[in-house]
Amino acid sequence: MKDSSHEAAGPAVNPRNLLPVLFLAALAALVIYLRLHFISLPLDNDEGVYAYIANFMNRHYLPYRDIFDHKPPGIYFIYKLAMNLFGSDAGGIRFFAALYTAAALIAVYFAAARLKDGRAKYAAALFFAACQGSVMLQGINANTETFLSLPLALAVFFAAKGEKENFRMLAMSGLMLAISSMIKESAAPAFILALVYMALKKYPVKKIACFITGFIVPFVIAALWLARFGILGDFIKCCVLFNFWYMASGLAIGARIEPRFLVEYGILIIAAVYAAFGSEDNRDGINMSFIILAGALAGIILQKGIWPHSYICACAPLCICAGLAANKLRAARAAALVALFLILSYALNWPYYFMNTLDVSKAQFNTPRFAESKLMAEKINSIKKPGQTLFVYFAQPEVYFLTGIRAPGRYLSMFDWNVLYDEAGVNAELKDVYYSKPDYMIIYKKSLFTFASMLPYYRPIVEGKELVLYVKIDNALKKPLLK
Repeated sequence: MKDSSHEAAGPAVNPRNLLPVLFLAALAALVIYLRLHFISLPLDNDEGVYAYIANFMNRHYLPYRDIFDHKPPGIYFIYKLAMNLFGSDAGGIRFFAALYTAAALIAVYFAAARLKDGRAKYAAALFFAACQGSVMLQGINANTETFLSLPLALAVFFAAKGEKENFRMLAMSGLMLAISSMIKESAAPAFILALVYMALKKYPVKKIACFITGFIVPFVIAALWLARFGILGDFIKCCVLFNFWYMASGLAIGARIEPRFLVEYGILIIAAVYAAFGSEDNRDGINMSFIILAGALAGIILQKGIWPHSYICACAPLCICAGLAANKLRAARAAALVALFLILSYALNWPYYFMNTLDVSKAQFNTPRFAESKLMAEKINSIKKPGQTLFVYFAQPEVYFLTGIRAPGRYLSMFDWNVLYDEAGVNAELKDVYYSKPDYMIIYKKSLFTFASMLPYYRPIVEGKELVLYVKIDNALKKPLLK
């Protein structure tokens, strides 16, 4: 009689098949840990704008028309999703960003695996995980560039799948590049370069058409949404005309390469260059991965490369391309390459993991303003009454979000920049603030002279190194609580 127990148990599981699953699970857990370690990190001014718009946005209070910002709308919906899932506070946003980054890690792994069998996928994933711990390049923050990693990695993945006669995959690659561009406009050059490559390689017209269609569809949907609420013109003024004015103005003085980027990611850049020029593999999928990387870097250059967080835009495609170098090297040298990058990344960032998050914020931006704004928001929340008003000058929009008090006007921050673009609008808002006398004011110390005529109506209750929290005398406590 046959023993059917083995048949019932099914085929034995090969432990080697579990290795990728265990590897990804461990690495995803590490990425989530790295981010959650900084879950109480104060929001910076960009994060504050996105959080404020996402929190207050509705059919009667809309971005571009009622709230000025010059970013595409994708980031507001990402923040709104984060708040709906995990709560309308900074911790919820950071927790969502941690999970999102873990998903991006998995996409990086499979994109590299699609391009090359062997060590590339493991190296790319390890590179990407280490990059998420970059404190000074703001890899731990939740800025727009953080949310580019997933769609850019997927754009590489679908481009690799579409290198044969798979038109739908090319359309998906175009779609992912469009989603990236809807989050941050600096991703758009990747689509342009990819289109040029297809033309030079004499792709069939049908394949190019599918790629373009995938890219256009999200923009059509966005345009219909903007038009439905009557803010398409406001969007063009804020996200097109203002951005061209900004790039042409002297506000972002001179293009440069952030030294920290070269120090932290220099090994990856060298590895990617080696993989690009030392390879005899001329498959379209591999070429497209380097083109998407070049497009991401071009987007950084167009923004003049002055903001550290801009470089996170290139993180996913850079790690994928650098991972390809591991396949070209012998096993020992590939392991040494990965180990060298991990050790360097750890050496540069480990001290910040023993610091208070307020001090980490000060180190990131070389200013205590974001730490002070968080403390001042907590103070306002402890004493505010329903219906009270707030005004913040000049660059701490996160306070409006943290206190749940709507801004008095259209401009949330950077008044000294916006006045150069819309002098009449900014001055009108400041005039309204003067006459309305909000219940609370947070003023940058160097700008106190601007409000000299208002200060007799107020009393300081929290004074930091760079910011001062004032309360109208009717509501003021008798003496300052914090200095």
